[in-house]
Amino acid sequence: MFFQNLLPNDIPVMETFIKYKVHQIVSIIYKDYNGYIPRVEAPYLIRYFLQFPSQSQVVDEILPAIEKLESTTDKSKDLLEVDAFEKHLIQLLKTNQYASYDRETLIEAFRVLDSDKNGYLDLHTFYTFLKRYGITFTKEQIDEMEKFLVENDNELLESLGVKNDEPVKPKPTTTRKFYYESYVRKVLGDDLSHFQSIMKEYKDFYNEYLETKKFPEMPVIVVQKEEEKKDEEKKDEEKKDEEKKEGEEEKKEGEEEKKEGEEEKKEGEEEKKEGEEEKKE
Repeated sequence: MFFQNLLPNDIPVMETFIKYKVHQIVSIIYKDYNGYIPRVEAPYLIRYFLQFPSQSQVVDEILPAIEKLESTTDKSKDLLEVDAFEKHLIQLLKTNQYASYDRETLIEAFRVLDSDKNGYLDLHTFYTFLKRYGITFTKEQIDEMEKFLVENDNELLESLGVKNDEPVKPKPTTTRKFYYESYVRKVLGDDLSHFQSIMKEYKDFYNEYLETKKFPEMPVIVVQKEEEKKDEEKKDEEKKDEEKKEGEEEKKEGEEEKKEGEEEKKEGEEEKKEGEEEKKE
């Protein structure tokens, strides 16, 4: 999709733009990962660029391919190098291997599930069918689907009841029935709008490149050296120790003041007692 119909001279520009967008996202969303991307977040980033691999394809094909491009063999942190991710993402976009199906193919797939030919499906049937073929959903993905249907319920959801001739909105816990042709139209429309938005950014990027004869400056991904990171962690620990020590000293001073107060109170009581005895004599 991104590389279709590009002239040969424009391909390096698109490649650099894709890297630019990844840098932009990483510098904002994943800035605390020191130049890496969490492995679990990779599918979301790939889908941002309108490639839709299944979870099994992510695990069996995409992640191993990215790992082969990494400069380190340390996989203990469950992180991916940004450079390796970018290289493989560009290859995916060039082949368009995991692009969404066209409207007719998607609708025909839904019709196979719609045995009663009602024009709609319930989510339980939809999820169960996909799970049978190894496509599972996380709780977050199910929540996203529910939210998507609720936000577009006038167009996608079947009315589940009628009161005073007015449709009753289904509750979040109700099994949802959705019109799949409307759903496909909505999803593909959103994907197209998203693609056009990215391509508008690419056009601005490309124009700046033509004007300056150099690529726009990449968004900065802050990468902290291991020594600097350790020094900073050490300073944080020292600061915590100092604060703890100060707190203990303040507590000790408070206890001493309390003790002095009790002694003064005791002395006062003794003086009072002595005075009463002298008065009695």
